[in-house]
Amino acid sequence: MVSAPRLLGRTTQQPLERRLAGRPGRAAHRTDPRPLDHHLRPLFWVAVVSAIGSVFLVAAVRESRAVPPTVPTRETKPKAACRSLPGGYWRVLAVLTTFNLVNFPDALLLLRAHDLGLSTALVVAAYAVHNCRRLRGA
Repeated sequence: MVSAPRLLGRTTQQPLERRLAGRPGRAAHRTDPRPLDHHLRPLFWVAVVSAIGSVFLVAAVRESRAVPPTVPTRETKPKAACRSLPGGYWRVLAVLTTFNLVNFPDALLLLRAHDLGLSTALVVAAYAVHNCRRLRGA
């Protein structure tokens, strides 16, 4: 039985540089027009290493001991605690909620583009171009 990469004319046993070296007119470097298409493992490793590093940094931070209050305070109810949040918090929350509601159709368009066959790298590039055009129009 022939494997899927062989049907597509690609072999996975040898590196790309060796496959291109024997072909005339081809450079011996990576010429894949889809650089991130299904090559996400290095990105995942970067994310894992970053996550582990941030866990160590959080563990290294030491907070000072809280000074006990001189006057005892009674426990407040969650609704009362929520109402006591500053106005700046509610303004930021309103802006972020509005941004997410406005950005939702863009996410649906990107999912549709991926369903239509665009590679992951092209979907990211399309989103970047979309945002640049939106900034120029604003």
